[in-house]
Amino acid sequence: MATTQNVDADLAALKGDLADLRKDLQSLVKTFKDEQKAAGREALGRLQDGAHQAKAELGRLAGEAGARGRESIHALETHIEERPFTSVLAAFGIGLILGKLLDR
Repeated sequence: MATTQNVDADLAALKGDLADLRKDLQSLVKTFKDEQKAAGREALGRLQDGAHQAKAELGRLAGEAGARGRESIHALETHIEERPFTSVLAAFGIGLILGKLLDR
């Protein structure tokens, strides 16, 4: 009888240990999921910050390109106003060459 009681006690202790182990594993899995979610949110935040910075830089570069384009157009207009005859001859020559090339 003493052996049966020992076996029953050991079995009950084993069941209790398994229940505790199950709870610990569930807690560990939940903690792991929570940490992964937090890491994912943090990575998403960094990605969004990088996208905002890239967008701002792109806007700045586009503004600079627009300013340079306007400066180039102004310089061309100034050159045409200073030398209208040369500009007309250059445009005529370019048109003549393009006409010949496209005529083929």
